[in-house]
Amino acid sequence: MKREFFLFLLLSIVVNIPIFKRGLHGVLIKTLYYPAQKIATFLQDISKAEVERDSLAQQLAELKEKFYVETVKQETLVKKLPYIKGNITAYNPLGIPRYITLKVKNPLRDANFLALDIYGNLAGKLFKSEDGVIEIMTIFNKEFRIGVKNVRTGTLGILYGSERPEVRFIPLDISFRKGDTLVTAGIGEFKVAGIPVVIVDTVLKDENNPLFKKCKVLPFFQPYRNLHLLLRKGK
Repeated sequence: MKREFFLFLLLSIVVNIPIFKRGLHGVLIKTLYYPAQKIATFLQDISKAEVERDSLAQQLAELKEKFYVETVKQETLVKKLPYIKGNITAYNPLGIPRYITLKVKNPLRDANFLALDIYGNLAGKLFKSEDGVIEIMTIFNKEFRIGVKNVRTGTLGILYGSERPEVRFIPLDISFRKGDTLVTAGIGEFKVAGIPVVIVDTVLKDENNPLFKKCKVLPFFQPYRNLHLLLRKGK
């Protein structure tokens, strides 16, 4: 008992020595306080990351729902239009097709037809029809031409088809910028206006026509996303 008392007394004296107290304090801080602080910070970071993850997941779900609703609206709109359904049987050539072959129930008597995808975007125009088999000239064909209008500014231009289509004859003082949507203008041989065609990618000087500028465009139509096309009269 006396031995334990003396040991306790000795320990009390040693602990109260200033130098020893400072050393013990430093050891405790390094071995207990700093690690505990790091763990607390780490747990806070994990908590923040979980909150951000949940927020991003919610935003993604909202965007998916919005995209679904807009897609349904587009398909519903297309279903209300007068059209003839044609099943795709061939792409010519494979890759970026200049022509697409369709099979329809009845031959087409009128040559003035536009081809749309299932979302209502312009795919091309009727090129040839024979015994229920028709051929569409796509907007990727160099012979394809159609008048287009900038939705933002109302300005007209002419779409020249190719693997990388262009819109030409844009007045120099008219604003055309990346991201603008262009739709059919309803001029020339096709009188149907408002069909989505392309989106502006790059605006350039037209070296062949110094009074105008031109722009590279990206078609809304993507061939291999469709099993069939919709044909509607162009007038």
